[in-house]
Amino acid sequence: MTSGADETKDQGDFRDAESRKRAKEAMRREKEAEKKRLAGALRANLMRRKAQSRARREGEADERDEGLPGALPSDSTDG
Repeated sequence: MTSGADETKDQGDFRDAESRKRAKEAMRREKEAEKKRLAGALRANLMRRKAQSRARREGEADERDEGLPGALPSDSTDG
């Protein structure tokens, strides 16, 4: 015969196991999403580098509008 305390403990263990299972599944999904994001970034980088290489071989300027903008001249007369 089991007491009420034993049943409550068993139910708590079950809830903890379910909670761990859900957390593990969430971590797996997050890792998978991160892996997909990194793969996409790698593909985009490779495409940019290939385009840059082709432009150099063809003697054309690299006309991408990506990257950091150049510094603008300062209107202030500090100095």
